[in-house]
Amino acid sequence: MVARALDSPPQPPIGLADFETWPLPKEPFAAVVSATAFHWIDPAVRMAKAADALRPGGVLAVGCIAGLIDGRYAGRVTKRYLTELRVSRTVPR
Repeated sequence: MVARALDSPPQPPIGLADFETWPLPKEPFAAVVSATAFHWIDPAVRMAKAADALRPGGVLAVGCIAGLIDGRYAGRVTKRYLTELRVSRTVPR
């Protein structure tokens, strides 16, 4: 069974666009993942669009190396994202 799966691995669609203007697909995602780039997305868009891209119970995973450099900075970033999340969830879609 493993050999058969390796012979024909899934081919996920790949596109190139900035997150702010990327059109969301019809089917939501189980996860939205950003590795060291979430802070570059327009703050007015990032949380609401990430939430819209997720299915119910989906996960937003944001990776940041700042915590390795300065834990205080990572704490400020986390607090800012949580504040944005609270605000974006109160805006009607």
